[in-house]
Amino acid sequence: MADDLLLRLSARAGAFAFLDTPSKIEVFALGSFSTCLLGSLARFPLPANLAIALLGLLACRSRSEAQLAGLCGFCVFTTITDLIEMARGGTSGWGGTMCILNIILKLFMAANAYRIVDALGALDEMAPNDDLGEPGQVGSGSAASGFPTAYHAPTNVSSLPEDDAPVGEGAGVTRYRAI
Repeated sequence: MADDLLLRLSARAGAFAFLDTPSKIEVFALGSFSTCLLGSLARFPLPANLAIALLGLLACRSRSEAQLAGLCGFCVFTTITDLIEMARGGTSGWGGTMCILNIILKLFMAANAYRIVDALGALDEMAPNDDLGEPGQVGSGSAASGFPTAYHAPTNVSSLPEDDAPVGEGAGVTRYRAI
């Protein structure tokens, strides 16, 4: 019985490691939300912590850089206020336990949100360049697509090595956009 439970937990932990970052933030926000509900059974700083959990749920789906940066800041600020509240004796034993668990979840949520903010900044650096190399401006590329000519598939496929040859029609150009 205990071995089966341990195997299931290790499989779930392995699956969690392969989640993308917004999904990890969502899991931490749902954990924080449930911790807030359990903490509300005793003296617990519920309003601010519940707001952070809901902000985490919203920010992980929208990927708004302002919301993610706000989530990082608010997680840190409410962690400080939770520690002050616990030091003043404003929480009960159960509320303090839930508060510590919620602090851990909030800090994990903030760390993963900061990773997304860094990733969004890296995407800005990869913006299309013009011939002078200035980021964010499109130079001699196709005006209809907004990409420089270097991003389009070459028209003469026979001159490419066999490994680099596009397969099928329009294989060299994709319009992939992450959801």
